[in-house]
Amino acid sequence: MQENPQAAKLLSLLCLLPDGLVLSCCNAALQQVALIDTHQTRLKKLAPIREFILEEYPPAGRPLEELRLHFAQFTMRVYKAAAHITKNAVDALSIEFWNINSVLLHFWQTLADVDACDGPLEATFQLAQFVYLASYGDCLPLLPYAKAKLQILGRGEDATECTRKMGDILRMRHRYPEAAAMLEEAKISFTNFNDQWGAAQCARSIADIMRMQNRYEEALVKLEEAGDTFCKLGAAIDFARCKQTMGEIFSMRQQYGDSLPKLVEAKSTFEAMGDCLGATQCMQSMSDMLCMLNKYDQAAATLEEVKATYDRIGNRLGATQCVLRTGIIFLMRDRRVEAMYNFREAKAAFDTMKDLRGSAQCQGRMGDICITENPYSDAIVMLSEATTAFTSIGDRMAAAQCTQGIGNALRMWNRYPEAVSKLDEARRIFESISNPLGVAQCKHSSGDMLLTIGAYDEAMCKLKEAHASFEVLGNTLGTAQCKHSTGNVLLMLGRYEEASSKLEEAKLSLQLIGDGWGSAQCTLSLGNVLRMMNRYEDAAIRLAEARADFEKLDYQLGVAQCDQRLGEILHMQMKHVDALEQLEKARAVFDTVGDRLRAAQCYQTIANALLTRGEHDQAIAKMNDAQVKFQEIGDVIGSAQCLQSIGDALYALGRHNEAFSNLEGARSVFDEKGHRLGIAQTMQSMANVLIGKERYDEALNWLTESKALFSLVGDQLGVAKCLLSIGNVLRIRELFSDAAIQFEDARRIGVSIMNRHVEAQSSRLLAYTCIALERLDGGRDLFEAAAQLYIEIGLDEQAKICNEALEILRTAVLD
Repeated sequence: MQENPQAAKLLSLLCLLPDGLVLSCCNAALQQVALIDTHQTRLKKLAPIREFILEEYPPAGRPLEELRLHFAQFTMRVYKAAAHITKNAVDALSIEFWNINSVLLHFWQTLADVDACDGPLEATFQLAQFVYLASYGDCLPLLPYAKAKLQILGRGEDATECTRKMGDILRMRHRYPEAAAMLEEAKISFTNFNDQWGAAQCARSIADIMRMQNRYEEALVKLEEAGDTFCKLGAAIDFARCKQTMGEIFSMRQQYGDSLPKLVEAKSTFEAMGDCLGATQCMQSMSDMLCMLNKYDQAAATLEEVKATYDRIGNRLGATQCVLRTGIIFLMRDRRVEAMYNFREAKAAFDTMKDLRGSAQCQGRMGDICITENPYSDAIVMLSEATTAFTSIGDRMAAAQCTQGIGNALRMWNRYPEAVSKLDEARRIFESISNPLGVAQCKHSSGDMLLTIGAYDEAMCKLKEAHASFEVLGNTLGTAQCKHSTGNVLLMLGRYEEASSKLEEAKLSLQLIGDGWGSAQCTLSLGNVLRMMNRYEDAAIRLAEARADFEKLDYQLGVAQCDQRLGEILHMQMKHVDALEQLEKARAVFDTVGDRLRAAQCYQTIANALLTRGEHDQAIAKMNDAQVKFQEIGDVIGSAQCLQSIGDALYALGRHNEAFSNLEGARSVFDEKGHRLGIAQTMQSMANVLIGKERYDEALNWLTESKALFSLVGDQLGVAKCLLSIGNVLRIRELFSDAAIQFEDARRIGVSIMNRHVEAQSSRLLAYTCIALERLDGGRDLFEAAAQLYIEIGLDEQAKICNEALEILRTAVLD
């Protein structure tokens, strides 16, 4: 430094460049100066030393002017047209961004009134546009200094342009209130300067903020205003951008017939004007629409093309949005592993770009996946964080979607009052922003929840409302999903023919829109209907069909679900060894994929199979394991059902007091959760214990109350089972005529709901009653009918008991 007086000047210039100079540009002697760091291929000063030297030896004179000129010319040479961006420009400006920003900031901070500023001003505007389009760097500290100096110099329009650019950058960063204030200020100034183009640009940006805040009507008014101005001025690209935003608004409102023409018109204009970015953004919006219409293959192909373009032109934000949207398509197809990978990749990129909204979108989607995989607490945490982020930026629709997701997680967690509250909160937000799709989805979720807690009539009401809304919106997926859910309600109501019809309709609709996963789920549900009708062979065929479909989709969870149901069929057919093997196979898959709910359900069914085989102690041990697993995932209802089954097992062992205690505990949980079906089933089991303790009057009271509750929730199968138990009490008391009435009523219900197991049980018990009443011909016919029904549903042991009774009856008649 002492030997070369120019060294200080050179060092002060180097300190003005936070990213330093390329080493090849520097004289070797400079590298020998103390306190300089070589980082990769660049030479730079450490931050504290930079600040010291800049203060002690501020850059000045011709060397500083040349440095400013170099970076201003570099910026304008690399990035010539503000509306067009290329990968080369992004790569070149990214390397030197902080140096350019620092030199320009120093210029505006030290600018004297007499200095010429046209070159640095143009470079400042270009750099700000680069930040806006490439989502790289930060010009917000730079632009206020430029604006302040321009105002001092009396260059009001240029100062206003600084305000507009700050507003646009804030808008892209989803800081909507600040952005709107900046843009409104700029719009007023442009109007005062009679700058129609500038005012219209502000109006268009304000409209985009309104779009993101779901203020669609206000946004459309602003866009019409801006569009008219651009049309008069002959600004074709700007007019096309207005059409593009209108198309996006119509799409968000599910008005696809209005949306597509706008996007096609805008895209054509962009292509004609050589605006690659604008055309690509239109294609991206079209892919969103295809996804909403469940045309996933076309949406995915369009996104692939869009992402390739973004990569080619160096648009990091657009490319990352494509990664996110591809993840959403994976999620809609239930390819959750691939979806989660995409969401994590996109979130990391959004975090790097400080894109709060994009990061929150990824967080919300990861929460959705957690809901399906049962770590509900993780899902709620993720969705709550995303809700907070969306609320902070004023995105009410996204916040409502996350609130809806929290409601679904709470529903799956059996925290029903909280779930109802969250779903209602989400529905109200959707209604306030005129989003009928969100309202319909909330109603659908509420319907599914009411189904879970056994409130079938209310569930049916909600699903009808949701179905009607989806039909009005032309949302085929939502309509089909409502039909699927309605089919499940009808199944629980024992209205099997209607359930089959609804499920077949849903399956056909899903096949037509190419939703193979949804179609396979319907086939699985159809298998469940046949299982409940005791048509086990037919059910097995349907389940095998669904299993094959899931295998084609490489959806192992669906395969395991089919294996689980097949195991349950084998259990009902008394083929316990095969049932246990099938259930263990399904359980292993559930454990592997982390589906703890279904794994617990398998343990529960395995325990029931052991109970049916008379292996009561093992059954109780397994049921205890299942109960622990339900408790681990917070499934209070599943845990209570296990407690109920343990009570049934203890009853079979003659341990009546313990049985009653367990059943009371289960009923207490069902009461607390408002699970009416569980209450009715537990009361029925408690009545059976009372029968075993010969407390017949109390048992009849419990059964009468239970039957009324089953009738209230529309569970005809439960009603029939109560009638059978009431008939048994009356038979024990030798009130055979009254017992026969109960058994006949149960038999009629079995026929009406096509439950051949109930029909067979009723026929067998009615046969015993007829014999007691000395109606031997009637008893014989009923035993024959029961035996045939048992054979048809694969219960050979029960058929054997009926045939043995027939043989005894024939022998007695002969004697």
